[in-house]
This record gives sequence, C-alpha cells and structure tokens, in this order.
Amino acid sequence: MGFIIFRKITNVTYFLHFPKDLNSRCNIYFTWRSNRNKMIGKPEWFARRKYGGWGLFPKTWQGWLYSIVLVALTMVIVEIPFSDMKIKIGVLVVWGIILLAEIGSIMIKIKDEREKLHEAIAERNALWAVILVIVVGVGYQVASSSVKNDFSVVDPFLIAAVVVALVVKAISNIWLDRRN
Repeated sequence: MGFIIFRKITNVTYFLHFPKDLNSRCNIYFTWRSNRNKMIGKPEWFARRKYGGWGLFPKTWQGWLYSIVLVALTMVIVEIPFSDMKIKIGVLVVWGIILLAEIGSIMIKIKDEREKLHEAIAERNALWAVILVIVVGVGYQVASSSVKNDFSVVDPFLIAAVVVALVVKAISNIWLDRRN
C-alpha cells in the first residue's frame, strides 16, 4: 500500500500517495471543497510588504513562529533521505504547491480596497520604471551599434520585452473598454 501525505489548505485537499514498490509511480490527488476554509496561517499575523519587495511580512509573534515552522519543515523535507530522487522531487513539488496555496490565500485576505489601489499604483509605477530602463538600454545599444556599423550587439530579448508590453497593454485596454 505505501504511505499517504494528506493536507487541507484553503479549500483544497492534497493527497500524495507513495507506493511501497519504488518502481511504481507516485500519485498526486487534489480535491476542492468550496464550503470549508482550512487555512492554518491567519491573515492578521501578517502585513503586506510595502517597501521591500512583494509578499508578506510577519507582524505578530504568531506570524514569526508560523514563518519559522514553514522554513523548518522545508529544510526537513530537503534533508530527508529518499531512496529515489524522483520521489524527493515529487514531495518537494507538492510541498511547494501547498506553500504557494497557503501564502497566496493569506496575501489575498490581508488587503483592503485602499491597499489594493495603492499596490496597483505602486506596481504600475514600478512597471513604468522598468520599461523606461529597457527603452533607454535598447536606445543605447542601437546608438552604439550604429556608430560601429554592427547591429549584432542589439539584444532582441529587450526589444521583444518592450513590444510584448505594448501588446499586453493594448489588449488590456481593448478588453477593459469592451467590459464597461
């Protein structure tokens, strides 16, 4: 039969079945229950990171303890000696999915409407700064390449990033205009 890891987080139940026979496959099962919320971490233990990146920051001792336990569990899983590397990778992938579901559900619940608006404005401003740096970089590459008559120096990925950003913005505006 083997052993089973079972976990419920944010309405999703995760089952990871490991067979006794190491030549058999591991099975991962996900089930969704919309009438329950089994989140372990509480949103009031955390604050959103306003000035140092994206994600969460613990604001109470419970948040710090919760974060330390998650990191410790990750380190324990990494150090467990598995007989097969595929099983270890499977366990780590499932653990990663569980962590993302748990942290994502907390992140969604800690923001009110004002904080969502402020974060959207901050994200927009950060994106404009990134686009400006990319455009200036491409302009410098084109100018220096034209002086040398060697356009192999121009990075096509930077040009693609600017073009994709323009296309996504256009599609977003069209979609938003039609929605309203």
